[in-house]
Amino acid sequence: MLDIKFVREHPDVVRAAAKTKRMDVDVDRVLDVDRRRRELVAKLDADRAEQNRLNKSIGALPTAERAGAAEAVKSLKSRLKEGEEGERALTAELRELMLRLPNPLAAEVPDGASDKENVEVRRVGAPRTFDFVPLDYVAFGAKLGIFDAERAGRIVGARQYLLLGDGCRFEHALLRFAMDLMQAQGFMPV
Repeated sequence: MLDIKFVREHPDVVRAAAKTKRMDVDVDRVLDVDRRRRELVAKLDADRAEQNRLNKSIGALPTAERAGAAEAVKSLKSRLKEGEEGERALTAELRELMLRLPNPLAAEVPDGASDKENVEVRRVGAPRTFDFVPLDYVAFGAKLGIFDAERAGRIVGARQYLLLGDGCRFEHALLRFAMDLMQAQGFMPV
């Protein structure tokens, strides 16, 4: 996610990135929600400071004035509660909008409508050729009997997998290796 400060300082760069990536995002709305949120936070901070000042001064006030000051504190507390709810809503909306903003592209990245227009920058070595049809990791793991995406999909939903037998043991061995390596470096498992 982009930093809101970057969006404030470079809205045109973010708009250009969205246009280049063919994304429909409203940068002006992001900036408006951010502005409203910052204004509300400043108002809430001022109200909290006033509430603290009144709370501290109530004890020093004459008895006749204490009821009025207590009522003012109660009014501020109510206003703060309402303002905090509004601030939470604006913060949630801002986060949702910010998650949709694209990262700006580097200047050297070519523009293209699809991956067919990608530009090969360099090639190192020659692509390997096989005398058989290579399998993707799902088919390869299923063939070895260590991976089951189909059953996992029925149990917990799409894009999940189960590691079976040696696949499960391999993952645990890899995790154990990483843990041992980190402990040898002086880290403590927590």
